[in-house]
Amino acid sequence: MNCYLYVNSSKLSINHIAAVNEYAKRLSPYCLVRIIAEKNITLPKDIYKPDHRLLIVRKGKSTHSSTELADYINKLQINGISSLHIAFGINEYFETSDIIAITPSDLSTDTVVLLFMEQLYRSYTIITGKTYHK
Repeated sequence: MNCYLYVNSSKLSINHIAAVNEYAKRLSPYCLVRIIAEKNITLPKDIYKPDHRLLIVRKGKSTHSSTELADYINKLQINGISSLHIAFGINEYFETSDIIAITPSDLSTDTVVLLFMEQLYRSYTIITGKTYHK
């Protein structure tokens, strides 16, 4: 699966970039991760293709446990979804989008991206039956 992270921010902090890149490296056997960070980011039109899915990450009470997120991702793959577009810090509503919340805390977008990357990695370890901790 291809995972495109769209971050509504001019750039991620250096510390967050290092941690996000580490998770992207760990995720490489399972999915290709690309991060696009821009202020007032515009989502591409191909999010509406049949084999693509849009997931919006919003602030709020956590909506998925690790196993529920793993089930969600696994079902996408089984149903032929090849690209998951994940949007952070975007307040628009999209008809074809799924919405997830990671934490109700008032965290920076950088931190929410990092938390999501950790959860994405955790999901793939659950799907594949791998040990989470090194």
